[in-house]
Amino acid sequence: MRFPLRNALFLMILLALMIPGIAIAVPVVQIVRSFDWFNKYWALVFPYTAILAPFGLVLAKGFMDQLPKEMQEAGLVDGCSVFQSFLRIYLPLTQPIAMIVTIFTFLGSWNEFLFAMIFMRKEKMQMVTTIPIKFQVDFVTNMPGLFAALVIIQLPLIVLYVLFQKHFKEGLTAGAVKS
Repeated sequence: MRFPLRNALFLMILLALMIPGIAIAVPVVQIVRSFDWFNKYWALVFPYTAILAPFGLVLAKGFMDQLPKEMQEAGLVDGCSVFQSFLRIYLPLTQPIAMIVTIFTFLGSWNEFLFAMIFMRKEKMQMVTTIPIKFQVDFVTNMPGLFAALVIIQLPLIVLYVLFQKHFKEGLTAGAVKS
């Protein structure tokens, strides 16, 4: 859809992609402390959403730009409003990109270490990605235990890829070519 400042908004989203998670760690810690969210899942949900949303939006924009505009015009001729044509025509076509954004968001949050380590201090609340730290004590590292933990951490990702590899391959090329 065309609207004023469309390109400026897209540039702001692209700029958000350039900010690494570590650069916003101190403000995020202060926000989490002010809301008293330590050892609560909200402390991870909001930062992960803020960090991973720009990437998903850029992928979705590339895919949506690829869809023909004539479909919306046909919907308008048939009596749909712009919103109805979006819901009834475009939304069902966005399944491949919705799957790939979901997969990439899951991968990004699954592999994130810093915020999981900072915000989840209780043993029962810790994320699985912080487990390898337990195998390092002072100057000794339990290498077999560390590598076993790393394999166990990656198993859900491998299963996820095997289950959704069709969508993953479609999503990698979604929005790549504009006709």
